[in-house]
Amino acid sequence: MAIPGPSTVISKLGFAAPEYIATGHLYMKSDVYSFGVVLLEMITGQHAMDTRRPEGRTNIVDWAKSQLIRRKKKMLFFGQPNKKKLINTIIDDDMTSKYSSEAAYEAVQLAMKCTRSDPVTRPSMTQVVEALETIKAIPFQL
Repeated sequence: MAIPGPSTVISKLGFAAPEYIATGHLYMKSDVYSFGVVLLEMITGQHAMDTRRPEGRTNIVDWAKSQLIRRKKKMLFFGQPNKKKLINTIIDDDMTSKYSSEAAYEAVQLAMKCTRSDPVTRPSMTQVVEALETIKAIPFQL
């Protein structure tokens, strides 16, 4: 039995970037994808993989995207989209009134950027850190 070392890749279902699953190769932004999944777990209170979610949405990334797209379409149909209402679709209920809605919106946006299918379009880890610092500086407002 091999013991994981610095060059050993251990991927857990739901966290591995699509390009790694498809090719077995890691790229500079594969870790950014995994971070985006962890961020989504924190925001939503959901697991990365959940077989209780509808088929095609067992992965948290697919589930979050489908929820946000569905909600946005509904909001556009009935009027102007509202950031807080849009993200409330996926925010963990236990976090209600414990976060700045602007900061939460920016965190969701960051998670969505990190989990883009194409690694070229994902932010770098440096950009992720900068975005997190910006989010951290947003004053608490409901």
